[in-house]
Amino acid sequence: MFIGKRAERLVYLFSISDRPSGLVHAVTTGKLVNRFDQTEFVINAADLADLIAIECANLINQEGSVPFFGEIYRAVIQARFPIDIRIKEILTRYA
Repeated sequence: MFIGKRAERLVYLFSISDRPSGLVHAVTTGKLVNRFDQTEFVINAADLADLIAIECANLINQEGSVPFFGEIYRAVIQARFPIDIRIKEILTRYA
């Protein structure tokens, strides 16, 4: 194990998720769907919040998918999903 068990899990979940829409779905259902075989993974709030942060950084870096920020922000607010204040600030800035 090179980067740690949790980090490896996040890398795996990030790589198989249908981003960014799958993260919006996961906020409302608590499940992340594998884009390759449709397997569902129950995901805890901390891991999902970190995946959202990674996707935000990814999209900002690529200057892409601005609609995601509005979609995920609305889903987070509606579901009262616990998210880091810094990520919430990023979502509101780009939404």
